[in-house]
Amino acid sequence: SVPMMDLSYSADNGLTWAAIDVELENDNAYSWDVPLDIPVGAEYLIKVFDNIDGSPYDISDNPFSIVSDCQDPQEPNDVTNMYPIELGVEYNGCYAGNYIDDQDWFSFNSGDGGIFEATIIQEDAQYTLLAINNGVEWVDDSNLSYENLSVVTYIEPNVNVMLYTYSFIGQGPYTLTVNKLETNCTDSFEPNNNFNESITVSYGQTVSGCIESYEDMDYFSFVGNVG
Repeated sequence: SVPMMDLSYSADNGLTWAAIDVELENDNAYSWDVPLDIPVGAEYLIKVFDNIDGSPYDISDNPFSIVSDCQDPQEPNDVTNMYPIELGVEYNGCYAGNYIDDQDWFSFNSGDGGIFEATIIQEDAQYTLLAINNGVEWVDDSNLSYENLSVVTYIEPNVNVMLYTYSFIGQGPYTLTVNKLETNCTDSFEPNNNFNESITVSYGQTVSGCIESYEDMDYFSFVGNVG
């Protein structure tokens, strides 16, 4: 008999192997709590072998699958089949694999434009990314510590917006929401969008203005004394 054994798994039908556990007592049973960073797949094998020299050993007779336990009603929603969303609505999705296997794409129209915020609430995937195309460039947020994601950007009117999210490491459920942020500020100095329209201010004066859009720049001028 084999007093001590090691366990390994293969995700590619035996081409490569990684350790599950080592130096285990041979009691004919083992419970494997599959880590979240192991991707879903259908070519998994288990290998059990002698801890000392690797022989004797045994390998699963047939490949088995590792599947995600969370549901994603928006699937399939890859880059060729983006899921249309509405502002202010929560969409429950699932990181079911790494960024190669599972990218979730969404779309919406910016309507009359403004400042928008996209958020992801999640706690199971270790390294995730959220990106949104505002019609000019991609803006993104990512983290390495199981945290939530948030992207805020200005979008011009009537833009068909694309956004996507995926996990580099880990799996699990998430909630996506896109909201238009209210800009309640007013700017009594407008128009002051170039040097010719700049507002003259004096030393010590406090002015209150408002950045009203992505392209809004406010110009001010003052007279400086020598010395």
